[in-house]
Amino acid sequence: MRRPRIIWPHPAVSIAITAALLAASYLLIVRAATPAPAVPQGWHPCYDDPGATSTPSVTTLDAADRLQNLADTITTTPADGKDPDDYRYSAVRRQFWIVVDGMVEPSEDTLWRAGDGSGRTDERRLPARPDPDKFPDAVERQRLSAAPATTQTYPLPDGGVLGGAVAEPVPSGPVALADAIFDARETYCNNTVLFEAFVQLNQLHYLNRAARAAALRMLATVPGIAYDGIARDLLGRIGWSFNLTQRLTRQTIMLDPRTGRLLTATTSSSATGTQQLRDYLLLLACDRTSAPGQPPEP
Repeated sequence: MRRPRIIWPHPAVSIAITAALLAASYLLIVRAATPAPAVPQGWHPCYDDPGATSTPSVTTLDAADRLQNLADTITTTPADGKDPDDYRYSAVRRQFWIVVDGMVEPSEDTLWRAGDGSGRTDERRLPARPDPDKFPDAVERQRLSAAPATTQTYPLPDGGVLGGAVAEPVPSGPVALADAIFDARETYCNNTVLFEAFVQLNQLHYLNRAARAAALRMLATVPGIAYDGIARDLLGRIGWSFNLTQRLTRQTIMLDPRTGRLLTATTSSSATGTQQLRDYLLLLACDRTSAPGQPPEP
């Protein structure tokens, strides 16, 4: 039997967020000191890699403790109560801006993906524009949402299916989840693997509360991850910002401190001597649906 060809819904969006830190303080109830998280099986964490550096701007809690605390306290969402046998499809709506040869390519898609890779994508695009330092404003986001959609259903006639970060069901333990990620790809000693996989998980799968907690605990094991503080994204949503800086690349994510969901992800580079945006991702909605085409709830 021929192995199905895997189709990725969009070129991998790396990670990070460029957003202003709020001046207001934020209260956090801190539990007792947490034991260090277990290092995932078979993982070589690259502690000696001189290129892996991060400088946290907030030091009251280190990033690992904060992520562990978050994993323990995240709340459930309405979709957590949906039976995955009845609501087979992970439904994710996202907007992203990728810089290619100095031009910004804006895109939006909604993905409906079942565990076997069947499903559908609705994709919208705007013409590439110059000025990569200009963040998208409300007008551009509205134009993007109103652009004509190109719909593709899966599997394709040649058997191609929608790829996932891991096989479903998504493991509910951090070690099992990390092992599944490494089983899905050829992995080398690189601090960014689990960080980038965390973003892929949130883009390609609906994560229930147990899976979100496992993903946060897995993220807490990444050497060099740093907590930046409170941030606000382009939609005005407030979250916790974490970064991983390796050599000339800075990857940042912003998390919802109530549910543990990923809100934004950005990558920037200082290869030219100044920090320049490479990509920006907004996750707008994440849900479970019983059929492709049903709009996901935020």
